Amino acid sequence: MKGGHMNNITKLLNIEDEGIRILNISIENNTKVIEIEKIVVPHFCPNCHERMYSKGIYKRTVNHSMLQDGFTLSIQIHQRRWVCSNPECRFTVNDEFTFVQPGKRITNLLPFLIVNALKDINKTTVMVAKQFNVSDTYVHYCFAKMVDMKRLPLPRILCVDEVHLNISDTMNYCFVMMDFETREIVDILPNRRQKTLDEYFYGISKKERNNVEIIISDMYQSYLDFPSKYFTHSHVIVDSFHVIAYINQQLNLYLIELERKFKARDKQALEEKNFSLNTEYKTSKKSKEVILLQKYKFFLLADADEITYYSTTRYNRHLKQSLTTDQIEKMFFEVDDKLKIYRDYKQKYLRFNKTKFESKAVCEERLHEIINDYFELKSPIFTKIANLLKVNIEHIVNSFEWVQLHNEELKSKNEVIARLSNGPMESFNRIPKDYKRNGRGHKNFEFVRNR
Repeated sequence: MKGGHMNNITKLLNIEDEGIRILNISIENNTKVIEIEKIVVPHFCPNCHERMYSKGIYKRTVNHSMLQDGFTLSIQIHQRRWVCSNPECRFTVNDEFTFVQPGKRITNLLPFLIVNALKDINKTTVMVAKQFNVSDTYVHYCFAKMVDMKRLPLPRILCVDEVHLNISDTMNYCFVMMDFETREIVDILPNRRQKTLDEYFYGISKKERNNVEIIISDMYQSYLDFPSKYFTHSHVIVDSFHVIAYINQQLNLYLIELERKFKARDKQALEEKNFSLNTEYKTSKKSKEVILLQKYKFFLLADADEITYYSTTRYNRHLKQSLTTDQIEKMFFEVDDKLKIYRDYKQKYLRFNKTKFESKAVCEERLHEIINDYFELKSPIFTKIANLLKVNIEHIVNSFEWVQLHNEELKSKNEVIARLSNGPMESFNRIPKDYKRNGRGHKNFEFVRNR
């Protein structure tokens, strides 16, 4: 093979060593073997400057996982050992290759390829190890050695939340911080315990902590206390997503209780039927009420203004008849006379949440009206919701603030004004959950954090 083609192959393999030549290329089973050696040039002893001679060639094999065609690549190095010809010196030296360290069986490029492959959050260490024909322990080692993500500076608008990773008993809910304007993760802590937060934030200078003006969080009390403890120049905003999620959680608990009631009724009816007919049926078909509560709870939990209603009849395989969306909704609300009332009262907050108010005072006044309506309903569910809104009224009103974003990328998309929310954080939180599921659990927090 001509020298020009040889050089092209070394460039293709990303082998930066101009003093080598390729002797042979062969395929053995599923392995491509490339034999290389140093171009022979005169060697002189660095000690006595006498001419050195070669004691012969020995072969050394290293892995160079560069191919992406299903083959394993093996490089056979024909390495010479040079000995000083001066009998009083006898200094020895081996050929050196810049792409592999002495005594190593892998090239210098492999750790970088491994780390680059781990950028894909959907790849597990086992998958990467198989890709490069190394052990998963070595993949962990390369990543831990080369990757150490430092925290970013504290931003003007700080989103905080937790994500359930269950790494260990002390690292169940990991604490995540995000820059609302850039959507970048500032840092991730192993847990949200008070001691962990105190040690972390008090370890940051007060000057930097004073840069934080707004904190966006859920209704976890420790987060609500952040301005008084760590960020004295800031105020807290309770994210609207978490308020609506809390309302839906309470309503869903009511639906679960209703479903249990109807299942208990159906079980009793089956037992009475078995007794009267002297049979032993263990189960029966689900009743209409149970089907409606299981399949169509979205009529209560979803935003009624965003439900698509079809006026034409469609065959419903669950209810075994042709129905319009309005007819199914009517059947759902007939299951319990409180469902329609609860949906209408929940909708009051959803419509309030989508309103852009002219001032904080107007927003607070409208929220007070909703709280009073919830109390007057005299429902245990909405009394509980009203108490939550009342306790957090200041933080909820703050969430209707619209801010000018200091982000050049968003400016280019004309997204310079935005309402404050934890939406970006909620989008991110799906990533570590998927990562944990794909990896079937992890026990090394630093590894998880850096990935």
